[in-house]
Amino acid sequence: MGAALIKPLAIVESERAQRALQHGIPEGTPELVIEVVSTFDSAEKMNTYRRLCLADRTLAFWAVYPGGEIQVYSKDQRTAPIYEIGDSVPISLQGVEAVIPLRDVFAGITLR
Repeated sequence: MGAALIKPLAIVESERAQRALQHGIPEGTPELVIEVVSTFDSAEKMNTYRRLCLADRTLAFWAVYPGGEIQVYSKDQRTAPIYEIGDSVPISLQGVEAVIPLRDVFAGITLR
C-alpha cells in the first residue's frame, strides 16, 4: 500500500505549533507551505492562495504538480524555479540554511 499526501502540507515553528494546539487554531500562515496541485485546482485559485501565503508569514511556497514537477516560490526571489524529484531545494527558514532532497520529502509517494 502506498502513502498518500494530503494537501496542503505545512511546516510551522514549534512555538507557533504549541500555541495552535492550546488555542485550537494556528495564527497566520505557515512558514513553509507544500501545496499539491490537482487537475481540479484553477490557476487563479492557486495564484491567489500563494500570494496570500507569501504576503503573510510564509517564507516558501512549493507547488507540487501532477507528474512530479515542484515549483518553489519564496518572498525573496523574483523567479520561481522548477525542480524534479531527483533535485534538492535550497531553503532558508528562521535563519537556518539547508538543502532539502526532494526524493526524501516525497519518499514512497507517487506524484501523478
